[in-house]
Amino acid sequence: MKVVLSDGAIESLTDAPRNVQRAFEKQLRFLVDNLLHPSLHAKKYDESNDVWRARVNKDWRFYFTITDGHMRLLYARQHNRAGALSVGRLIHFLAVLGPSSDYTYIRIMVRWLLSS
Repeated sequence: MKVVLSDGAIESLTDAPRNVQRAFEKQLRFLVDNLLHPSLHAKKYDESNDVWRARVNKDWRFYFTITDGHMRLLYARQHNRAGALSVGRLIHFLAVLGPSSDYTYIRIMVRWLLSS
């Protein structure tokens, strides 16, 4: 499969720390060989635009499309850990916990979400 790096991918990887660049090179080799390689954690990120996301390392992700035997890498960026706890999920937790809950835990989660 032919891999094409967009200007955004080149720019974001040029600005990334050297260890991220090395990890990206390794992950790219895995991606070309096997989209479902376990260390990639590749998944559809945006169904409507056919954008995929894969893991560079614990803190970085890269985004790409696959069309006509070409893989176009769009960009790489630091992973937003707050995505694991969206505001919608937080509201859901509040509703489930109810008024008699221990709000100390909720305040800690809100501070963590806002600081990410």
